[in-house]
Amino acid sequence: MENIQIKLPIFKETSLKEPAKRESTLHSLSINYALIPTLNKFGYMLEKPDVISEEFIEYATLTGGTVLDIGTAYGATTISALKKGAYVIANDLDERHLAILQEKTPFELRERLFICKGKFPSAVDIQSSSLTAVLASGVLHYLEGKELKEAFLKVYDILKPGGKFFFFTSTPYIKFFEGFFDTYLKRKAEKAEWPGLIDNSWVYAPNHTNILPKLINLLDMDVTTQLFKESGFLIEKINYVSMEGYPLEFHSNGKEYIGVVAQKPL
Repeated sequence: MENIQIKLPIFKETSLKEPAKRESTLHSLSINYALIPTLNKFGYMLEKPDVISEEFIEYATLTGGTVLDIGTAYGATTISALKKGAYVIANDLDERHLAILQEKTPFELRERLFICKGKFPSAVDIQSSSLTAVLASGVLHYLEGKELKEAFLKVYDILKPGGKFFFFTSTPYIKFFEGFFDTYLKRKAEKAEWPGLIDNSWVYAPNHTNILPKLINLLDMDVTTQLFKESGFLIEKINYVSMEGYPLEFHSNGKEYIGVVAQKPL
């Protein structure tokens, strides 16, 4: 797969400020939207942006710079950001998703939409220190450990100083992987680097073989925090996100997802 070079136009931007000093919290946040299966069997897209994606949209609008939506799927978040005036690079592995996104994007917004097909981080080439914000919602947990670390370092590289990374990921608490939970706990006790790594998700989620890849890397709070710190980010906030309002097979104890907002230091 060829690398993709995104040449960004110059836009007028507001200055980026240091993150407010807020203590990391571990409370749950409730969301209540429909799930839409992706065409390439990489999970679902939320019908409407999740709570972290909503923050990404607002921040993208305020900064006036160019932002990146990794794994946009059908583009719910990208289109919402475009409607509020953002300049968005929409990235996805599947060109069918991107074609649907382009078709759904109102004509008057398309001049601020940049399509970027390719697997992140390996097949996406974006200039260093060029973006004000990056979103990865429900996508990077499909990478194994080494590639996941590379993805975080790539995000750090392409963000401007002061830019923010908005991250949303599945955890080992998601209910349809409950058969894996004892294995996760055992690995956690053994201090495994990736205690939530599953190389055959279909064993634990046989009802989702038509929508999930075999490899999924479920991230807990410790692993997620470590990823951000090792990559150089300053964590502004980190929360568990509840799947309350979704089918019962998704939610358990309110810790099914983790949402993070972090900043590249100025």
